[in-house]
Amino acid sequence: MTIFSHLWFLLWLLAVTVSAAEATRTTSVGDFVATSTSLLRIWDVDKSCDEELEYMEESMSIALDIVTAAHSALKFMKEQVPDKEKDESRYRRWSTIYKSIQLFLGFMTNEQPNYLNELIDLFAKMERVIPSQENDPAKGYVKRLSRLPDAKPMMMCRDEAGEDKWKWYDIDDVLPGQQVSIANMPGFTKYAFDNYGAWVYGPRFTWKVIEKEEPILCEPGTAAAVAWVKGLIIFCHQLFTAEAKAMKSPREFRESGIVAGESLGEYATHLSIVMVHELSHWFGGITGNGDPVIDDQTALDNEGKPLYRIGTKLHGQRPEPSREEAKAMGWKRVEAYGVKYICNLAICDKKRYTDHCGPGKATKNADSLALFALAMYYDKWDWSSGARAKEPGSKKRPKEDGGEGETTKQKVEKWWNELCEAQVKQLPLLPDPRPRALTPNLTPGDDGVSNSAPRPLYQESCFWFKVPPNIRRDILRLAFGDTRLHMYLNCSYPEVPPDPDSKFHCRILTEPGDWGCQRFPVADESQAEVWQWWGSRCHRCPPNAARDQGPMTHGGSKGPWSDLCRNGGDPDICEAWREEEGPSACNIGVIGWLLSCRQNYMETIEVLYSTNTLILGEACMVEHLPSLIPPRRLEMMTSLEITWILKSYFTANQDYDNIDEGHLQSIFDLLSPSKFPALRRLHIWFAKDRPAWLSHHGIEAYEKVIFERLDSFVQVWCDLQECAFALPRFFFKRKYAAARGVTQDEREDLRYPPKDDSYRQVWRDIHGNMTVVQLPYVDSYPKAPYHTTARDDRVAGYWILEAPYDDLPVYRTAGSPRPCICKRSMSPQTPRPSRDSPQGHTPCFCPVSPQFSPVSPPYRLSSPSDSVQGNVNEIDHA
Repeated sequence: MTIFSHLWFLLWLLAVTVSAAEATRTTSVGDFVATSTSLLRIWDVDKSCDEELEYMEESMSIALDIVTAAHSALKFMKEQVPDKEKDESRYRRWSTIYKSIQLFLGFMTNEQPNYLNELIDLFAKMERVIPSQENDPAKGYVKRLSRLPDAKPMMMCRDEAGEDKWKWYDIDDVLPGQQVSIANMPGFTKYAFDNYGAWVYGPRFTWKVIEKEEPILCEPGTAAAVAWVKGLIIFCHQLFTAEAKAMKSPREFRESGIVAGESLGEYATHLSIVMVHELSHWFGGITGNGDPVIDDQTALDNEGKPLYRIGTKLHGQRPEPSREEAKAMGWKRVEAYGVKYICNLAICDKKRYTDHCGPGKATKNADSLALFALAMYYDKWDWSSGARAKEPGSKKRPKEDGGEGETTKQKVEKWWNELCEAQVKQLPLLPDPRPRALTPNLTPGDDGVSNSAPRPLYQESCFWFKVPPNIRRDILRLAFGDTRLHMYLNCSYPEVPPDPDSKFHCRILTEPGDWGCQRFPVADESQAEVWQWWGSRCHRCPPNAARDQGPMTHGGSKGPWSDLCRNGGDPDICEAWREEEGPSACNIGVIGWLLSCRQNYMETIEVLYSTNTLILGEACMVEHLPSLIPPRRLEMMTSLEITWILKSYFTANQDYDNIDEGHLQSIFDLLSPSKFPALRRLHIWFAKDRPAWLSHHGIEAYEKVIFERLDSFVQVWCDLQECAFALPRFFFKRKYAAARGVTQDEREDLRYPPKDDSYRQVWRDIHGNMTVVQLPYVDSYPKAPYHTTARDDRVAGYWILEAPYDDLPVYRTAGSPRPCICKRSMSPQTPRPSRDSPQGHTPCFCPVSPQFSPVSPPYRLSSPSDSVQGNVNEIDHA
């Protein structure tokens, strides 16, 4: 943790009249011996550390070993890539470090050497200075403190008050060696008028707005802190409890004790790791503006928004408030501590917003550096798979419990499958046979319709039916057709009624989610969960964009990954639609007309299904569509936008899950010409299932499965006017590079995601040939690129589009939450027991819990999310 404030710096200047005589040394004889003979000698070790000297000496020695390991690993990456055939062990080491740097720090050493050079310099400085005779800077960062006799930066243990410790002075008190009270000192009324007094320790001040307010420096949950303006590193009391000191050190774990599948956080519970964290702050230094170079960066939510604790919940905030604004509103910034948050900070590929993530932030985050260094110290293990221990070179996934039992992934998969199977049994399927039909049977002898179907009779009594049929259809089409309609079915608690004052889509009443990255409809959890149909017009785009959509690569229609209509959408977009089309613009508004009479139903239902693009966003509904919608309605559909997940299943003895080929094939079996004879436009987004373990080791197998089915499917569908499949970025990047004839080493410009309102695209014909639009031709979408059709108009094919986000949109269902499976847990208030202590029952502790707000935590938090972090073994980082 860093403690830095210009106000503290200015207020310290008020105390510069404290004489050198008054600023007496605060170290004891024992301290002097320690600092003159040990790795602590570059520090003025405070007497509060007298009883901890041996423990601190050992911890600093281990910290030096960790720093040295990191420096050695980084220097190794400056060398030429080893030849795998000539020296496999050396290549394996290079590969492990390369992937770990991507996971923890977010950059590729061969393409972004500036970050590599900066870190080599930082760790070289730490390795050089820690065992030397003099700190760097020798007397700290505060010039006036450096004028004291034998000045050194101070290292303190605990922030205790009392005689010869931190002592309280009211503003009316007179400091030792002064003639006037603090309130009458020059500059007080200008800089410190709102303070009640200060804690004073020699020449060091900590001002407080409440009388004798404690803690002095060690805030709740704080394990340690660097205060440059005080020339001080402080280690707080919880690091010196008997329980904390009994924990195994990294040196002991390195020799023995690391278990395959365990998270790195399980082995980062020692004072030495906290020292590496704080020394990263210290030796990183300060900028010309006085800001720390190595800071505690703000943690991010899954969309890339900075996280703040507001009340008891975490919320992503964009734009990020200044620290002054956040303090005024009572928001607490969540720092990027622990495996989960540092991995999320380093990797931008899956995020909607990318201005707060990536190597620019990760390499300036103290905990990212500390945990990376620790991974390099534990060099007998490969930590690049979600920061879990794996034997180098092994293709087996790291088991999370280190044993032969079910892994968390298996438990989640089993639980999820059982839940889905139970919910599917409750689907509102069509009765078979149907007792009666709503629309007249225009085809006598149709065995699929009950004999009770009404006969079509021309109605002469109503003026509406005196209008010619073609004119009636045009009117119905203007009212209910030629737009994009959501068709959604999910199992959840019923939603509360719409709020007429709500600005959200369909007047949905929404509330922030626990994770804070978006809003969700408010549900009535007093009622039972049921399957519910939901439909609306799609308002993912504003009115002007919806009517004037260009080709997808030129700012055209946003993809389904950008669609949050079900959760309330964008209130600004919906308000624009209401201003143009009236207060009910979000709703289809057809139900009353359908219920008016059978003939209206018959004529209108055809317009609804045949003239609109239907957006099907729930996989369970799509999978069972023929049992939910009458076959004659499927036959009318002309334009579909479908979201389908790339489902996987747990595969033992390899480090990736196999794609569920049966589930993938089912969507192509469903979309057969016999069931959808009128279909002319098809857009499918293949989203990565959230629990899927897709690794670069399996990318060739994945591509073979997917593209064999896509090619076969398109050969059957020769009448489609538009056919496009959006794939996760980790698939698309390879295909885009191949289509452009770009090699793997030349793909730097392909790493960065496009904006979510624009696609990149590749044309692939049924023979597997791929290309992109080539100058001087313009974008031809949805037709094939012009330079290919000029060669052969008869070659069928399809477009491969890039989906900026790999995961499904989050639609909160009120069903039972996914199981939170934890072997151990702790919070700053409830430390995890030592690994060697008896293991009793521990509660399940998840990162979305209100208690999860560690500040330089003395112990690393373990959660189920550690096993699903973005990591370099995932092919989207290949």
